[in-house]
Amino acid sequence: MADDEVVRRCHAGIQRAREGHIDDAEMDRFVVDVTAMDPDDPQRAGLAATMVHGMTVTGTTLSPTVLGRLSDLLPLAGENPPFMGDWPKARTVGRFLGAMAASTSNSLAKQAAGARELEALRHELRDAPEMLQVLEMATSMLEMLVGMRSEHGADRGQAIERFKVSLASLRHVPGVEEMVALLSNMSAITSGSLDDPGFLDKLDELEERSRHLPPQYSNLTEAIREWRQGVTQLMAAYGTDVGAEHPMTVPVAPGPSGDVVPRLLASAALMRGGQETDLGKIDTAIQQCREAIERGEDDEAYAFALTSLAVCLLRRAEVAGDNSGLDEAEKALDRAVAVMGDPGHPHWQFTHDVLSDLQRRRGKIAKSGEVGMAAQRGFAWQALLSHDAADVRTALEEAAEGAIDVARKYAMATDLANVVRALDTCRGLLLFAQMGIRDIPGQLAAIGRQDLAERWTAEGNRSTMLRREALAALAASGSAAGLMLDPPSFAEIRAALREVDADALVYLVPAGELRPGMAVIAPASCNPAFMALPALTVDSKEVDGYLTALSGRSSEIRSTSSAPTRETAPVSGSAFADRVNSLCDWAWRAAIGPLMESYFARNEAGAEGKVPRIVLVPMGDLARVPWQAARRGDGTYAVQLASFSHAVSARLFCENAAKSPVALSSTGLVVGDPDTEGAAASLPAARAEAHAIRRTFYRPARYVGRRLDGKPSHSGRGTAAQVRAWLTDPSSFAGTMLHLACHGVFDDKDKNVRAELLLAPNEPGVADSGALAADEIIALMSDAPQRRIGLVVMAACHTNRSIHGYDEAYSLGTAFLAGGVRSVLSTQWAVPDSATSSLMFLFHYFLRERGMRPREALREAQMWMLDPNRLHPECMPEELRAQSADERNAQVLSWAGFVHYGQ
Repeated sequence: MADDEVVRRCHAGIQRAREGHIDDAEMDRFVVDVTAMDPDDPQRAGLAATMVHGMTVTGTTLSPTVLGRLSDLLPLAGENPPFMGDWPKARTVGRFLGAMAASTSNSLAKQAAGARELEALRHELRDAPEMLQVLEMATSMLEMLVGMRSEHGADRGQAIERFKVSLASLRHVPGVEEMVALLSNMSAITSGSLDDPGFLDKLDELEERSRHLPPQYSNLTEAIREWRQGVTQLMAAYGTDVGAEHPMTVPVAPGPSGDVVPRLLASAALMRGGQETDLGKIDTAIQQCREAIERGEDDEAYAFALTSLAVCLLRRAEVAGDNSGLDEAEKALDRAVAVMGDPGHPHWQFTHDVLSDLQRRRGKIAKSGEVGMAAQRGFAWQALLSHDAADVRTALEEAAEGAIDVARKYAMATDLANVVRALDTCRGLLLFAQMGIRDIPGQLAAIGRQDLAERWTAEGNRSTMLRREALAALAASGSAAGLMLDPPSFAEIRAALREVDADALVYLVPAGELRPGMAVIAPASCNPAFMALPALTVDSKEVDGYLTALSGRSSEIRSTSSAPTRETAPVSGSAFADRVNSLCDWAWRAAIGPLMESYFARNEAGAEGKVPRIVLVPMGDLARVPWQAARRGDGTYAVQLASFSHAVSARLFCENAAKSPVALSSTGLVVGDPDTEGAAASLPAARAEAHAIRRTFYRPARYVGRRLDGKPSHSGRGTAAQVRAWLTDPSSFAGTMLHLACHGVFDDKDKNVRAELLLAPNEPGVADSGALAADEIIALMSDAPQRRIGLVVMAACHTNRSIHGYDEAYSLGTAFLAGGVRSVLSTQWAVPDSATSSLMFLFHYFLRERGMRPREALREAQMWMLDPNRLHPECMPEELRAQSADERNAQVLSWAGFVHYGQ
């Protein structure tokens, strides 16, 4: 039996809980006393249940820390404690209050546990609508607290707005109206950044509004006051550039962290963005960080405090000119990594970047690169966790910079295989995320987390908390390697190159400040290689002029030629042809010339009649350059010397190569100049092209769109719905080839880039504009995993232009590739209608009549366009022969806009 003094102390604690006066220390002592009792002692369950009952009577006037101990007491009380007739009700309320306490914690682990408990209660209380309303509010508050940690303003703002809507439904609860008003201020602040105009005024207004909250919200009022004080101090140290210059992730919202965040803000202010030289101030900043750390790892700011301490210690070592403190800094960073657990933590990248710099300072270059690779994984998690692609796009631009830095570290250590892997960490993250997110329910079920899989399906994965919990479960199980977007090994790349009969994967990396450009070569049959390319810079006048002119391509064609172009939204005119010609000469000097005349000339010697087969991964704006049109001084184009294909990344290249080939048959779908009902001009040459290709090479295929006489095909008008249906049709008679001769739209005038195929709208009365966007293509393909498509040809404008930045390589063309299509042809600019019809017919001729791979068929068709003595195939219709006689077909604009991806 329990000691009488212990029992007496426990009853005193219960009484204080009923009065709402029990503090954290008393509650801790109570839990320790009851836990230490003999499990068979009936007083143990009775005391635990009585305390739970007392706490539920008192309700939320107790502190979140005290209420958080409910999760410890409920198991001790058991299912049927003695002398507690209304225990089921008390237990339910206790579970709810415990989950609410977890939701106000700053610990992701506790919040995840709270979310699970709320979900279980939702199921048990499905017949109690008044409780379900409260549960919905609690769940949305959890979502808000998790969303507030996001580095993306849109995610933070959306999380607050969802909580506001939920909270507003509880108008009868005291303080709700004041809280809703406060959240409006909070949303305005946290969806921006510290360098927004008027930030301090918004902060003052927030603090003033918090003073009008009821007394039970006093903790929040105090947290906002301390947060405002710390941010004001920080901004006073930095001025208005704090958001741009501060190297740390400055906390942009208050939280239940006691005085931890104010201490970290004070430390940051003293350090002045890592520029402070006064050792006294640096030591004070170090002490502030140490005191923040002493508050314990239960606080979510703990990992940030550890990293901040390391930053201060590193700066002290720099100023003092010695290595004192580096051991402490490394231990702090290692501890921070252990506490964070996985790359979904908001400070993952920051901490690893600091640790990488520390390792480099110690001369451990290879180790520095390894840590840098781990940092890059955080960008993949950002792509998977965020709902706002535009915000993630900005963050992923940092991923490219980080990848190049890591790659250069490995290059310094002459570890070229890892240079390749490092460069790949920034490639196509959003593209992969869109596909990977759709595979998550199956992966969760496979590891025994059917509960999460069902929630994911039911809730539509809109919950940041659910995404976070699901990804953490997959990462912990070790089954999420593919989902985490880790780059393939050099051995995997070599195997993929051999599978598709290519010689090398070549990364083209633009020059940066004080850093030359470079080519990193992963060959199929020997060791990786590295080549410095000093002229490979997007700041050159040739590249800058070309990129400026690219957006005006459509206007120029419309104003200077009677032939229509296959695009619909001109922006501004420019001398595009002259810019491209200048670019071709630069492309040879900057990259292709050195590669062909040095590396490939040396490594392909003795292979008589064989041209190098190169898979290019151009980084950044280099992806917009038509490398196959690089021109040697004697007028020879690169396409005449080598075979070129493109890849989003080594990962997608390897995944595509590993897929079993899909044989092309004479069936498929051909779309020819569908009637857009005034949205865009008709395309007579596209119509003739599609009609000739189907009649000559794919006679059993279905033809939709307009016939040669302009009337709709009997098989269909070429609507977006018809293309959607074909993409998801698993039957064998649907065929494996899609040819689209239509309009492509690309509009990047605002934050939300528009990239679509423009097809015929559905019949009147049906809400379908006829547009088919990249996101929808991915959704369609992922929902039909059994569909096997061998080739998609987009003879439409801008289908290779990336929506989310060129390292993302997220285009209409790559959407098909990510969806499992084996080979894709897409375009880099607005292609001329007439010349494209000749090029496309020749492509299918070499593909079907000569049995070439798509990559080789495109190359042969492009060289045919360049040949002044070209002979027409006998099967080429007369109307296309006449078009191909135009001498302008040999111009770069007529043939170089098409690129190949895939097998």
